[in-house]
Amino acid sequence: MAGDLLMQWREGRRSDTFDFVRAGRLAAFRAVHAPVIDYSWRFFDRWIPFTGAPGVVARVVADQTLLMPPSLVAFFLSQGAMEGLSAAACVERVQDAFVPTGAHA
Repeated sequence: MAGDLLMQWREGRRSDTFDFVRAGRLAAFRAVHAPVIDYSWRFFDRWIPFTGAPGVVARVVADQTLLMPPSLVAFFLSQGAMEGLSAAACVERVQDAFVPTGAHA
């Protein structure tokens, strides 16, 4: 939540115009998502036996190919649902935002 509030401040919002509902939605997603990511990274630590630079590269590749796509889909679907969008609008948001966001991950 603090990260989103800092981003809103960086975007030029004053503290009296912060969108606390948006920050709350992001915090709710992160509260559910963080344990999944933590478990996945622990799994990668056991599953990928390499150490040093090869291990780092292998874990990053695993993260970006196995975790990032479903995480982005879950993020856009959940944010849309928490904003009150219809299921079709949530799917449309995923379709519109997935590739541009994934390209920057």
